[in-house]
Amino acid sequence: MSDTHYEILGVSTDASRDEIRDAYRARVSELDPESWKGDASERRDRAASVNRAWNVLSDPFQKERYDSGIDDTIEGIDDIDASDGDTSATSGRNGKAKAKPARNSAAAVAKRDSAQVKLTPTGLAIAPTRARINALSVDVLVILVMVFGLNFLAGVLFSNPAVQVTINDKIVSTTEIKNSTADAVKQIEQPKAVAKWKKDNPGVKKAPKVAVDKVKVVPGNITLIFQLITLVLALLYTVIPSARTGQTLGKRIFKIRLVGADGSDVAWAQSLLHYGVPIAIAIALALLGAVVAIGMVVWSVWDKNGQGINDKLAKTFVVEV
Repeated sequence: MSDTHYEILGVSTDASRDEIRDAYRARVSELDPESWKGDASERRDRAASVNRAWNVLSDPFQKERYDSGIDDTIEGIDDIDASDGDTSATSGRNGKAKAKPARNSAAAVAKRDSAQVKLTPTGLAIAPTRARINALSVDVLVILVMVFGLNFLAGVLFSNPAVQVTINDKIVSTTEIKNSTADAVKQIEQPKAVAKWKKDNPGVKKAPKVAVDKVKVVPGNITLIFQLITLVLALLYTVIPSARTGQTLGKRIFKIRLVGADGSDVAWAQSLLHYGVPIAIAIALALLGAVVAIGMVVWSVWDKNGQGINDKLAKTFVVEV
């Protein structure tokens, strides 16, 4: 019978989380590639077992499920011993006793989990695609609330009246009204816009459809400042909690986290690269940037290592808690 997660880490079944964590760190230290003297494949196998044990025992829900699996196994063995050879839980066709195996034994749970979960090189379980996309959706929603909230605030506080000329339903000019009236600006800008349109479309004889409207616009310098504020707030929302705990709000909800390529807690620089690159692209290039940024992250669905492009840049993995 394979060792239990407790035996792999060298702790008792009633060990506290701190004791389990200390034991895990000690095992990881023993399996450091630079100090390991044995076979490399053996080290990888042991590291995978240690990380799998930590992933289960460090999470209260998974630990409870795993402990119940061990209890089921022990109860099954006790029932067999107490029956003095009669292992019947159900009766076979020929009347002979037939033992009913424990469905949630520790060995069965470990075998099932290892068969279904893709692992990092250090043995951590890669986060399921659904959990990662759901976490991404939560974080994108939070950032979108920031974007729309700041844009609304900029419009309320800093918008100026302007005259907008549209030709054939396409905006061709927007001019702020400064020390003048809307009618005066209209009389100047409408002929200029039409003349430019005719110059750009010399072969078109049909008269263009021209519309002039009074609108409100936010000056370009104010827009740039608010874009920078959005970038800073988005980075504060993602980078700081990720560097401290490996989790944004979305990752915390769906029980996944960001780690370094060696399985260690993610560093500040790695967290900044992981989130900063796609966020900066999304804010700088608007809609196209948002598509590119999301594509960088969801690339993990097709990547053989389960990494998005931003993971590869930052040398990180998104794993199960």
